[in-house]
Amino acid sequence: MEISTFELLVKPIAPPPASADVARRVVQGYFLTVSNLEERNFRFRIDFFISLPNPGFGDPNSRIPDGKVSLLYDVAGQNTELTLSRDGLTNRYFAFFDLPAGKTASVQLLPKLTPEILANPNPQLEIRGYASISLPPIFRRFTGPLDLDNGTDAIADTNGSIATDVSIRPIPVPQFIAQSKVPVSVLLTPEVRGTFLPRDLNAGNLDVDQISYSLPLASGKALNLISPEPGWRNFIGQNLDDIQAVLKSSASDLENSKTLVEALAKLETNGVA
Repeated sequence: MEISTFELLVKPIAPPPASADVARRVVQGYFLTVSNLEERNFRFRIDFFISLPNPGFGDPNSRIPDGKVSLLYDVAGQNTELTLSRDGLTNRYFAFFDLPAGKTASVQLLPKLTPEILANPNPQLEIRGYASISLPPIFRRFTGPLDLDNGTDAIADTNGSIATDVSIRPIPVPQFIAQSKVPVSVLLTPEVRGTFLPRDLNAGNLDVDQISYSLPLASGKALNLISPEPGWRNFIGQNLDDIQAVLKSSASDLENSKTLVEALAKLETNGVA
């Protein structure tokens, strides 16, 4: 579900040559407070969709997050930096975080204040877009019994691998399962927080101010229901016969690995990715 817009800034509040009185720089970040109202732990995915720079823009690097932002996460301790990944060359950036039952987390998307950007009297970092949050399916290994038509039910080992008789080595069978059968209740509060820094940080009397204000939620309310994304179960389908045939005829892992990989690869062609 969409949460709100966001805007990250590191730039002067007035372009040069402004007087020292109005030449301060604003450093602005995005803060999202998330409360898990359920009695279970959940893993959330947060997505940031940015406005990519226009073709021919003077400094396109000042409009994209790559290497210029930090995504921090905190429940009731120290800030932990999350890995912010980009979806190829698209405008989507995403990360995952775990939120225990009944807990509240602060997720913060902040500009990186490197010595270079602090020494720049006219920085021009300006990144804007919108944020969304979702409940992705989570990875599990197959652990239930499975009849492989060899007179023996499969028994899951401690690693979740399928084990039958001693002539067949266990192999892990992956699946992604939905985290819940019903929508999950959360409270969301997005905010903008900023600090005004003087142009000269070495001055004896630093003039530092702060701003903070809430952003309107896309849903219009703080209490929201997030529908879980469906799991990936299609691999227990028509290709299972091919996989079983390879397992039964296996003389050694090395001899049949290529055939087994080819059978498993067919899963992607059936909508499992």
